[in-house]
Amino acid sequence: MDIGSKILRSGGNITLVIDNLEKRGLVRRERDHEDRRKINVSLTRAGKDLIRLVFPKHLEAIVAEMSILDPTEQIQLGNLCRKLGKQERT
Repeated sequence: MDIGSKILRSGGNITLVIDNLEKRGLVRRERDHEDRRKINVSLTRAGKDLIRLVFPKHLEAIVAEMSILDPTEQIQLGNLCRKLGKQERT
């Protein structure tokens, strides 16, 4: 997955974010074995632990914010977000 296209950020911005996460020991970078131009980024154990700690409260906040929408609107919003996430970016 191309991180930049998924979160709508520029390459330079993504590099800075990944640099900072790597300095904190939350992610690691590895060159792709088949295409050395690509860099794979994965969570470290510490990164996974942080996600496990933070995500439940984050999810709770999202659910609370989305509760204003009725179930049909929530489905529609989900479909629209998936459509945006799948679009090709140039």
